[in-house]
Amino acid sequence: MEIGQQLASRGLMLHKAHYLNDYVDPHPLGAGLYWGLEFKDFADNLWKWDVWGWEPFDFAVRQARDANLRADLSACDRDLILRLKHEARAREGYYGQVVTSFDIYQFALAGAGRRWTSWSAGRDWGLSRRPRQPPFTFDHSSR
Repeated sequence: MEIGQQLASRGLMLHKAHYLNDYVDPHPLGAGLYWGLEFKDFADNLWKWDVWGWEPFDFAVRQARDANLRADLSACDRDLILRLKHEARAREGYYGQVVTSFDIYQFALAGAGRRWTSWSAGRDWGLSRRPRQPPFTFDHSSR
């Protein structure tokens, strides 16, 4: 595996890799090809690297959605977002399972608080009630 060799050449260790063809069983947020990689850095911290591939139409829809999110986040406190991510990662089995980056972004965009205690209360405040369906749909009929 070339990725594993590239990481190893830099002194990093590939811990886990898995592949998913989400076109077979599409996720509610849309389908795609997914490659999940986990590797450890020099301090033995585990990093997750998600690589996605989409059909051109799906990619264009995601690009537009991501551009809107970037614009919205540019008004947020970046230090707050990074601190919340750091605190969530420090909790075993929490970041990625209980709380995702998207949850943290929604918390910051809503101005729901500045500290971890606010974040915990925020889970009841509305983030857990956010719609599970995407704010867009994939309409392939025009292709």
